[in-house]
Amino acid sequence: MNRRHRLVRTRLAGIAGASLFLLLALGLSCSSDGGKSNGVDAAEVEEVAVYPLAGTPDASAKSEISFRGVAPDGLSGVKVVGSRSGRHAGRLLTHSDRDGVSFVPAKPFKAGEVVRVRADLPLVGARRGAVSFRIASPPGGLAPQEAFPDGSKPIVPGANRYLSRRDLHPAGVKITRSRPEASDSLVFLAPKGGPGQNGPLILDRQGRIVWFHPLQAGFKTYDFRVQSYEGKPVLTWWQGDAPGAYGGGTGLLVDSSYRVIATVKGANGYQPDIHEFRLTPQGTALVLVYVPVRWDLRAAGGPNGKAALDSIAQEIDIKTGRVLFEWHSLGHIPLSESYSKYVPGHPIDYTHLNSVSLDNDGNFLISARNTWSVYKVDRRTGKIMWRLGGKRSTFKMPKSSYFVGQHDFERAADGTYTLFDNGSILPPPRRPSRGLVFSIDAGARKAQLVRALREPQGRGTFSQGSVQVLPNGHYVIGWGGGNPEVSEFGPSGRLLFNARLLPKVESYRAYRGEWQGRPRRGPDVAVVTRKGRTTLYASWNGATDVRTWEVVAGPTRARLDAANRVRWRGFETALPVPQGAAFVAVRALDGSGELIAESKTLQVRRS
Repeated sequence: MNRRHRLVRTRLAGIAGASLFLLLALGLSCSSDGGKSNGVDAAEVEEVAVYPLAGTPDASAKSEISFRGVAPDGLSGVKVVGSRSGRHAGRLLTHSDRDGVSFVPAKPFKAGEVVRVRADLPLVGARRGAVSFRIASPPGGLAPQEAFPDGSKPIVPGANRYLSRRDLHPAGVKITRSRPEASDSLVFLAPKGGPGQNGPLILDRQGRIVWFHPLQAGFKTYDFRVQSYEGKPVLTWWQGDAPGAYGGGTGLLVDSSYRVIATVKGANGYQPDIHEFRLTPQGTALVLVYVPVRWDLRAAGGPNGKAALDSIAQEIDIKTGRVLFEWHSLGHIPLSESYSKYVPGHPIDYTHLNSVSLDNDGNFLISARNTWSVYKVDRRTGKIMWRLGGKRSTFKMPKSSYFVGQHDFERAADGTYTLFDNGSILPPPRRPSRGLVFSIDAGARKAQLVRALREPQGRGTFSQGSVQVLPNGHYVIGWGGGNPEVSEFGPSGRLLFNARLLPKVESYRAYRGEWQGRPRRGPDVAVVTRKGRTTLYASWNGATDVRTWEVVAGPTRARLDAANRVRWRGFETALPVPQGAAFVAVRALDGSGELIAESKTLQVRRS
């Protein structure tokens, strides 16, 4: 049943109820028509999905109640009662697609209490008319969180340096293979954790830097890529500086002028962690959250009442910040599926979700690194529809298709499913990492490995990594932690492109994509005179359509004439300045020779 039919039936049910009330008030009888009122069967009204899901064992005390699949004017009779905090007043706020409403309580819930939610419409998972979930109890006795590791240094051997942008020192990149069949699209990386500055980085196919955005010390960038928002391409990434191994942070959306147009800071009292920041065609963001809660750990070899790290998947409405979906590992994946062991004083990270994406039917695809399994999850009920890999795989799998500590599970446009097989979850890696491509027939319970793309040097990676399928059928793989490389393979599995960052520099994921950028700020220039020769250094961080630089020079600021032109040669281009020129500037020209922008004018100072 589509959204329009759901709304129509909901409204008809409301009209039918009002008609019945009017008939009774007038003292008239209602004709019998087989249980229908005004010709509408109440049973036809589809249940409304509610988040937190019914049965959630550890919801946040700051949870909002989200109702999905109902028009704003179709929801009434909302009643929210905590077993300890009592009835909650609150506001009803509409989702931007007008297919849902969130009840925002005026006060938080209390730890450990059971919350019951009622409405005048049938709710998914309701028992005796109410959806119930429990509020988490915070654990005690945890070891202090370690500081979020940085390790970056302003200037190191191999990092790039520029005279026109002395503030930029991005990591050096070496292209080790580039065949003609490789894609012409740009490469998107996010250097972190090693020497050089951290931040989003765009390269062309020759490894030349197109754009770099350095972050302040202590901050890191994850999952940097091109995505689409409201029909336009945007750059997106997660960044944060919070303590702990995963750290809460913020998702950013940046337009073609590199202006931040939207942020996602989390919801229901949670902050998004490092592992995922994915946009959907519906204008929502998919994020992950890690939070320790008190739990019975006996199934994982621990005691009762200690800390488990719950991994949570959320879908957030970017415009309003409302939660449209929330799914907790606890309550859906038992501890017995995990390969993790309890360590006293630390929460057991029993699932370690590291990706969430949408399947073509709108349900969710989720990867849990520490169960060595990926899951398809029903959007409305939260139930697991099938598992691939791990201890309870729905599908029989030959040993050649086994994966360990995997990342980045998603469905490709051609209907296959891809994931990054790390080969290990603890160093040293047990075997080489691979990009895997599966064909899955859920109805027949068949999963077939159709392609395995091995790390070119035969190395394994115990963390991070990604697989991207390009429109031309090529595969782009970021090899993850401890392996500073990104590769592109052709449809047949042939290695077409390979780029290597500075040693010890990591990028959580790697992508290729199309992007056109034009910063609001114009080109940057610097004039250097050495041994009687004057050179102008020009750069324009993030401008993608510059093909030629034109020097303009003259005796005064008001009298500048075109002197010479030089092809764009990378992030910074050196241009000779005519002898005797007192003032100089540079113009950026596109492929047709049209003027795009002009720099400020500098005075030439002779030594």
